[in-house]
Amino acid sequence: MTTPARPQVRGLAGRQGLFVTLGLLAGLFGTDFWPLPGLVLGVGALVVVIASLVTERMPRWLGWLAQGFVAGVALFFLLALFATMNPTPRSGAGSGGP
Repeated sequence: MTTPARPQVRGLAGRQGLFVTLGLLAGLFGTDFWPLPGLVLGVGALVVVIASLVTERMPRWLGWLAQGFVAGVALFFLLALFATMNPTPRSGAGSGGP
């Protein structure tokens, strides 16, 4: 009895984590430094993600990069939401005042 061979990872399929991570960092820092263009690109990346799920003609790496970018934009706004929930720092934070 033979055992089934492991599927071979060819091309960019082994680099999915790299593309998603690069997109996440670009989305996070791009939206932090330039909020309006970052948000517009985030919406565009969301359209690319939806298009990559609907059609198979789009390169997979572009979908992975767009997924990471959308996640980075969402993470930025989630962090901003948490910062607005606690706008005043703790008394122990800062320059050592009373």
